[in-house]
Amino acid sequence: MSKIAIEYSKVQAIIESITNAQLKALVAVQYASAARISEILELKKSNITDRGEYLELQIPNRKNSKDTIKNAILLKTKEPWLFEPITFWISITPNDKIFKWGNRRARELILRATGYSSHYFRHSRATHLAQEFNFDAFDIKNALGHARLETSAIYVHKKTQDRAFKMLNR
Repeated sequence: MSKIAIEYSKVQAIIESITNAQLKALVAVQYASAARISEILELKKSNITDRGEYLELQIPNRKNSKDTIKNAILLKTKEPWLFEPITFWISITPNDKIFKWGNRRARELILRATGYSSHYFRHSRATHLAQEFNFDAFDIKNALGHARLETSAIYVHKKTQDRAFKMLNR
């Protein structure tokens, strides 16, 4: 399991405490999608589909994988504290490009507002997908956009991790 995971309930409290709507949406998108900050900053309204009960985000994958797009799903009923800040920000921002900051500035704002680097939210989500939602190493690999299963296996429970490594070594 990740050594740098923020507790699930603490992530919720952190996001709910952010008062700047754009920053709140940025942290919510990063956590919900487990994407890199550089990928999220490229996100456009046209990459987000509201399916009623969930949002589907198509996020560019910029590193270590054959897949050029990562799909993230945000459930309205399961995690409204993620769903609502994102849909609110999308509804009020006039631009197709959702976030206006560059990499360095976004990282700085997240650190200042939350006390954690942006990468903590990515790794925390991977850990929570395994712990809270029973994702296996293959699902986490796809969510994070990793090229290798071994890279993603550190986030899953020991039993699942063992099965994944056994399957890889066949």
